[in-house]
Amino acid sequence: MKGVYTNPRFFLAMTVMLAMAAALVQAQATRVGFYARTCPRAESIVRSAVQSHFRSNPNIAPGLLRMHFHDCFVQGCDASILIDGPNTEKTAPPNRLLRGYEVIDDAKTQLEAACPGVVSCADILTLAARDSVFLTRGINWAVPTGRRDGRVSLASDTTILPGFRESIDSQKQKFAAFGLNTQDLVALVGGHTIGTSACQLFSYRLYNFTNGGPDPTINPAFVPQLQALCPQNGDGSRRIDLDTGSGNRFDTSFFANLRNGRGILESDQKLWTDPSTRTFVQRFLGERGSLPLNFNVEFARSMVKMSNIGFTITMKGAYTNPRFFLVMTVMLAMAAALVQAQGTRVGSTVQSHFRSNPTIAPGLLRMHFHDCFVQGCDASILIDGPNTEKTAPPNIMLRGYELEAAGPGVVSCADILTLAARDSVFLVNILLYFLNHILLKVLSINATADYVFHTVEAQILGQPQNPIPIAHLNPNPPT
Repeated sequence: MKGVYTNPRFFLAMTVMLAMAAALVQAQATRVGFYARTCPRAESIVRSAVQSHFRSNPNIAPGLLRMHFHDCFVQGCDASILIDGPNTEKTAPPNRLLRGYEVIDDAKTQLEAACPGVVSCADILTLAARDSVFLTRGINWAVPTGRRDGRVSLASDTTILPGFRESIDSQKQKFAAFGLNTQDLVALVGGHTIGTSACQLFSYRLYNFTNGGPDPTINPAFVPQLQALCPQNGDGSRRIDLDTGSGNRFDTSFFANLRNGRGILESDQKLWTDPSTRTFVQRFLGERGSLPLNFNVEFARSMVKMSNIGFTITMKGAYTNPRFFLVMTVMLAMAAALVQAQGTRVGSTVQSHFRSNPTIAPGLLRMHFHDCFVQGCDASILIDGPNTEKTAPPNIMLRGYELEAAGPGVVSCADILTLAARDSVFLVNILLYFLNHILLKVLSINATADYVFHTVEAQILGQPQNPIPIAHLNPNPPT
């Protein structure tokens, strides 16, 4: 391989392969208007479905917003939270009280009738979250679409979700892991301006929190009201507005309640008690002396950032995507293989013997290994005579000596053996499989990145290929 890197053909191949890898990874990026040609009514169908359910049950709006948040924080915004089955995300404790699944099902049914196999559930959920904010008199923003649905859903992965008792430092760390900063944290938690919480998630703050009394960060005048709503040993499933006095309207009242010690969840109230987040609460409230921030605008901006977790927009982002490294590993191997396959004398000689006797490949690989472990890779294993390495018991059964004529008078036998070992690996179909059975096959039918990744990953992990048709795996090829 060291020699390959100095070959001009290698750099030409790598230029092409790098561009292909970047294109495959970047093909996952979302964009506004993704369905403009393939399903022009996609967004209006989703909004209509959300509106229909919202009319009969306004609580559906915060439910969908929470569901989107919980989906995005676990393996990206891939709708894996919708997957049924034992030990899936849906069954995990943080998700058991979520609501709104029927809205996604309804929208999906309508979209399948209008545009079969086109719109992903991940995009439906993202659009539904935006529409939920709009229907509760919040901002309406342009949603980038083009997500792919996930196929893996594990309850154990939900530990990444911030908890209702979590410290601000811990919350910031979890958000930062997805490229979200402190302002994003405060803005997104501000989504609690709509919706409710079960008493069981905060009633511990009302009784025997410290020294037999309630949580001191709760406004003392507010405690009796909460205790009346959630009596000790009462119904833990009873639901209370997270934004007292404005639970059905998307506004800044939630932040005003935090300032006044009227936050319901402990993790919410900490946005005010922690100086690093209090600054943003004050800015969203437009307090005197602070640089004002428009909550609706910043919430929409943070939602777009969050909804792109797991996706790449630029080449810089591609380098942090695990799939990019998977693709590049394959591409690098293929580029080297392309250079190697140009017909070198050693390669053609190995290939000639391999055709008539495939067992020559492991023989040459073993011979190279045995040679290198004795005084280095110097081809001393090829020397004839009594008591030479060739006659030693570990080497008696080796095969492949007939390749010695591959480079008469010019190339050292040590290099011939090293090259032959490399060519043997190539010929037993490791790299050839990727070239002929994955990439060329996929490119010839114009499939996109998901199928490439899925197929390559399945082969590396030794799993059978997914029998789902390519049209279903990737119904929206990038344009």
